[in-house]
Amino acid sequence: MDTAARFAVFSPRVLGKILGAAAVATIGLSISRPATQERGGSPADVSYEESFLPPNDIRIPERGAGPHAQEAGGLSREQYDEVLDRIQAVYGPIIAARGGVLDIDRKWEDPQFNAFAFPRRGTNVYKVQFPGGLPRHPSVTQDGFTAVACHELGHHLGGAPAGPSGLSNEGESDYFANLKCLRRVFSDGAAAGFTKADDDEVAVEGCARSFRDAGERILCIRAVTAGRSLARALQVASNLPVEPRFDTPDPAVVAQTNNAHPKPQCRLDTYFQASVCTQPVSIDLGAVDPAVGACTRSQGFSAGLRPRCWYKPPAGEGELVAGAVRETLLAPQTMAALTNPGLWDGL
Repeated sequence: MDTAARFAVFSPRVLGKILGAAAVATIGLSISRPATQERGGSPADVSYEESFLPPNDIRIPERGAGPHAQEAGGLSREQYDEVLDRIQAVYGPIIAARGGVLDIDRKWEDPQFNAFAFPRRGTNVYKVQFPGGLPRHPSVTQDGFTAVACHELGHHLGGAPAGPSGLSNEGESDYFANLKCLRRVFSDGAAAGFTKADDDEVAVEGCARSFRDAGERILCIRAVTAGRSLARALQVASNLPVEPRFDTPDPAVVAQTNNAHPKPQCRLDTYFQASVCTQPVSIDLGAVDPAVGACTRSQGFSAGLRPRCWYKPPAGEGELVAGAVRETLLAPQTMAALTNPGLWDGL
């Protein structure tokens, strides 16, 4: 396939910006850890949870609750509840149709800087939990917090590939969030008033090239921008000196699918690619076959593919990427850094 076609979502002007940057990423840390009584479990009922961020010691209490209390910005309790109310209204019936129950555990007073999903372990309960620390971060908008909630739902509904816990892995949960969940929630008129970040130039151009319909373009831009509002939180949690950006895509190509939390730049790339995928929201992601409901090379898509910085396609796909990766690392400011045949490859 012509490598230029892989980046048809970018204009020459945006490509020019991208050419000036490159990042070398490595595989993230382990994502599953035992749930503790702090998150509502009991010593006799220890399971494994999935989290939006890697384990961290960041705590953001409510305003006036201590020396590290909530700064200006971030969400109020009312805004936090509005988001979770919409998640319940949209996905409660969807999960009920599967014979399940959506259990949203609201822990606003909890200062933890994270969010969690819990394996069902033979039950019909789709449990997710949202401490108040993360939505209180100054950079997080209601749209951004919706993306967090969608990520946690993605552990239950995102399909293949799955991680060791049996839930969808971290990269796939990000992919589900922007490809399916945000489109459903943002299509709900009750979410129209959510706080949002300013539109991103790369988002506007990428969405315009993927979607002709004005309504679909608006949803795409809003989904991409929701992910962009989380960039600072991802940076803080990973203690990185540079905030990830849409115009600095991760050039890494994994040898096998990374089930752990991808690096922040890789996650931002996933938000973008999932948002520009033109697969209908009505087609669920496959529980076994990762091609179902997704944009993949095998189905003729050139945009919206799972990024290779965390995803390794099945055997026979994308096998000619090693040389391109070496070229990228040796000359990160050349066109090869962006026309790497495996950079955005999906299935």
